[in-house]
Amino acid sequence: MNATLQPDFGQVEADPSEVNLTAFETFFPEKRPFFMEGADIFGAGIGVGDGDGGNESLFYSRRIGRAPQGDVPDGAEYSDYPQSANILGAAKLSGKTRNGWSVGVLSALTARESARYTDAGGRHEAVVEPFTHYGVARVIKDFSKGQDAVGAIVTTTNRDLPDNMNFLRANAYAGGLTARHRWKNGDYQINGWLFGTHVNGDTAAINRTQRSSARFFQRPDNDYVTYDPMRTSLSGLGGALEFWKLGGGHWRYAALFNARSPGFEVNDLGYMQSADQILQVGYVGYEQYQPGKHFNSWNLSTNLWTGWTFGGERNSLGGNLNAHAEFKNTSDTWLGLNRDQKTFSQTALRGGPSLRRPGTTQFHGGYDSDERKPVNWWAEFSYSNEADTDGYRFGVYPGLRIRASNQIELRLNPGVSWQKSAWQYVSTESLGTNDYYVFGELDQTTASLTMRMSYTFTPNLSLELYAEPFISAGDFSNLK
Repeated sequence: MNATLQPDFGQVEADPSEVNLTAFETFFPEKRPFFMEGADIFGAGIGVGDGDGGNESLFYSRRIGRAPQGDVPDGAEYSDYPQSANILGAAKLSGKTRNGWSVGVLSALTARESARYTDAGGRHEAVVEPFTHYGVARVIKDFSKGQDAVGAIVTTTNRDLPDNMNFLRANAYAGGLTARHRWKNGDYQINGWLFGTHVNGDTAAINRTQRSSARFFQRPDNDYVTYDPMRTSLSGLGGALEFWKLGGGHWRYAALFNARSPGFEVNDLGYMQSADQILQVGYVGYEQYQPGKHFNSWNLSTNLWTGWTFGGERNSLGGNLNAHAEFKNTSDTWLGLNRDQKTFSQTALRGGPSLRRPGTTQFHGGYDSDERKPVNWWAEFSYSNEADTDGYRFGVYPGLRIRASNQIELRLNPGVSWQKSAWQYVSTESLGTNDYYVFGELDQTTASLTMRMSYTFTPNLSLELYAEPFISAGDFSNLK
């Protein structure tokens, strides 16, 4: 059991820089020790792939102590914002019992935060984040010596909203059940989950929820969901069922199904990019884990996927091929080919009608030298292009790690990427009763250098440095 009062996480490493021009929020991993301990117990993935879900989960601890979501009035001439909501206190109980129970309970309170600003009338303050309580309870029971398990999870977010912040949801609840069954010494597995969500608040908050990038209820071609600006609540369901062959011989395969209804919403205490999806994935792989003349191990795999909205619009269709090999000196290399077919995007026009997007082809690969040596280097690349435009993206990401002694380690990760998008969204403009969607061609270059250095004086004393010079420049042309 851990508890903390007004913790200072100033020693935690900063997040990497990023330029995000998509409709979706950037995911940043948790780095605060209080929330990292026991995180595996609280995990409840809602994506595809045996629980990891590409970061999408019912519980995303970075919501606690988040950056303020409010703003100062438009007439403000100067403003001073807090960087994050102050955590007044948090308590967490997590662990496993001898008879197969895994338990996780967390409760946290964050303070009401205000921003100072000046306008023609003088100095003022405006609330930019409400007093909020976050809670999560997770329980898992193992059976058959860990081969089987059933679990449940509940998350709650409750806000004390001032009048100027009624655009936030007052309450958010999510919860449901998880289950797993393995047989034949764990070679085969079937697992799944079923979660429900409910949010409520002022009409402004639920209207904002309906219009968010997770669902865009207001799309003019959306004829299967009703957009109601007078709603004060929204509910949804999500579920998944997955079959895996995990071991026993060289072959691996899986069949995965995942669905989230249009009203499914977890972003108050979880992380999710899109609701309104039905996704199917098939996977086949071959693993050679017995050392040979040139390789310690190697594997090949392929994935095929297809997806729709609840209105039957196909929004994903594609597949990939992947290869990985470890050489006799423990260095390794990898290569992949990914193809996405032409489909319809429900987010490209940021609330406008669905837009047919071109197919894309991507190559990626890399090499990592022997990590046992004092000097270890690696290099990665990725390249993609669109079938019906001159759009492309190319990036190179080398790296170097030097261990001068048992006390000193230096790591350098430079990277540079070039991108041209033929249809980057710019804005939506209204003329009369019609909306017009403005796009442009974007040429963008991004360069960064991540540097880490550590010096260990004693087992109890160390010095660590993290820095990342970052620059990104883009130019819009040919607005259309």
